[in-house]
Amino acid sequence: MKTPYICRQGFTLIELLVVISIIALLIGILLPALGAARRTALTISCASNMRQISTVLIMYSTNNKGSFPPNVLDANLPEGGHFWFDHEILGAYLPAGDKNPGSIGGIVMPCPADGDDVGRSYTVNGWTSSNFDEKNTTVTNEDWYDGWGSGLNQSGVRFNDSVRESSKTILLAEAWPQWPVGEFYYTGWYVGSFYNSATLYGKFVKNNYPYMTYTGTAAESAICWTRHVNTDDMYAARGKANFAMVDGHVAMFSDDDVVNHSTKTSTKTLLWSPLDKKMD
Repeated sequence: MKTPYICRQGFTLIELLVVISIIALLIGILLPALGAARRTALTISCASNMRQISTVLIMYSTNNKGSFPPNVLDANLPEGGHFWFDHEILGAYLPAGDKNPGSIGGIVMPCPADGDDVGRSYTVNGWTSSNFDEKNTTVTNEDWYDGWGSGLNQSGVRFNDSVRESSKTILLAEAWPQWPVGEFYYTGWYVGSFYNSATLYGKFVKNNYPYMTYTGTAAESAICWTRHVNTDDMYAARGKANFAMVDGHVAMFSDDDVVNHSTKTSTKTLLWSPLDKKMD
C-alpha cells in the first residue's frame, strides 16, 4: 500500500513580511532601552571613579594638615609645574596607570563614557588648590584672588578640608578633555576659577573664551554636561554631570539644578568656594 504524498507548504510572502515587521518592531523597542541601560551603567562607573579619586584627595589632605594638592604652573619646574594629578602628589595613593609618563592617567582617571584616547576626564575645583598658579600670575599666598590683574571681581576664596558646607562644596568635577599629551587627551588642571568665568553662572555653563575639546570642537563650558545624556549637541552646556563634594560623596546634577538660565545666576545648590554665598 502506498503512503499518500503530503504536500508541505512553506510560509507565504505575507507571513514572512509579518514576522519581519514584528522583529523590526521589537528591535525598535529594545534598542533605546539597551542604550539607556548602557548609559546608566557608564554613569555609575564614572561616579565610582570620581568617588575613588575624591577619597584619594581627602586622604592627601588628611596627611597634609588639611590642604588639598597644589596647582602651580611653572615652566622651570619638572613637568611644567606641580599639579594635583602628578605622580609626586598622588602617587602614594593611586597607581600611575599607562596613559601618561609624567602624571597619573588611565585607571580611574578617564570616564568609561569617553573614548580610548582619553587619559583623564575629571579635574579639581581650582579653589581647593593649596598653591594656585603663583608662578604665572600676580596672586600670592593670600586666599582672596582678583584674577590675572585684569580687574575681574573677586570670584572665589581658597579653602581646605575643614570648609563649611562640605556636602555641597565641589571638590572634583567632570570636565572636557582638552590637552594632548602623546596619544591621549587630558582635562586642564582645574575648573571653577576665574579662568573659566568671573561669575558663578559662568563657572558652570560658560567660559571667558571658547573651550576647545579633544575632538577639535569648542564646547560652551569646561564642565562636560553631555557625557551621560543622549543629545544631538554634545558640546552644549545642557545636560547632566557628576560632581564630587569635599565630604567625599558623589552626585549627579543637571544644569537646571545649579543655575537659573533666565537670570544667569547660580542656584547655590553647589558651591565653588565659601565666597559664593556673597556673590550673585
